Amino acid sequence: MNVINSFASFDITAQGPSSPVKKSFKTTRTGADRRSGVVKMQACQWDEKNRHINVFGEDGHLRVCKVDRLDNIEVARKLWKDINEAGQQGVPVRFVAAGGFDPNKWFYTFEIAE
Repeated sequence: MNVINSFASFDITAQGPSSPVKKSFKTTRTGADRRSGVVKMQACQWDEKNRHINVFGEDGHLRVCKVDRLDNIEVARKLWKDINEAGQQGVPVRFVAAGGFDPNKWFYTFEIAE
């Protein structure tokens, strides 16, 4: 399994940083987006085999983003870049899960907590 760990500035591919793009996620569930409580990220991991971004929070939860359900690879690259930046800075965030899914397990984006 090819795995990239920590908050080092890695892109999903070697093509470099991406420009900002619209964030969206495909799911058949119709529930509203749900947000997690405020948490700081401890580490992130790119799981090549499953094509997931895994984020470990200081609250003990492992949150997973299924990259293939994002609109396109540019959205995934931007998300990976943003996760790394927020993790390196230690800023508190809220994870957002689509379709009413549990944001303590799944996410497609995150927000900086105020």
